[in-house]
Amino acid sequence: MSLGFRRLFLSTKDKQHFYAHLGYLPCEPVSSLGSNAGRLNTAQLGGLLRVFGGGGGSSSSGSNTTSPGVYWLSKELLPAATTTAAAAATS
Repeated sequence: MSLGFRRLFLSTKDKQHFYAHLGYLPCEPVSSLGSNAGRLNTAQLGGLLRVFGGGGGSSSSGSNTTSPGVYWLSKELLPAATTTAAAAATS
């Protein structure tokens, strides 16, 4: 079953080297609430982002900052054609 995802994202406080061995690369913080974004006010959203290391604070320049000691990583998934071919070969 394909859901159309092309990239995985995660955050970690201390396992970035482990994930690097699995092919993850550093990336910018990610936040996706989808249709739930409208259910949170700005203060609630900022608190949620701080809990999960996505920032939510503001620097003196006004841009979002990442929580200290939180590393964001991403990994590109195999193209759908490669995944389909591998699944067909094992069945």
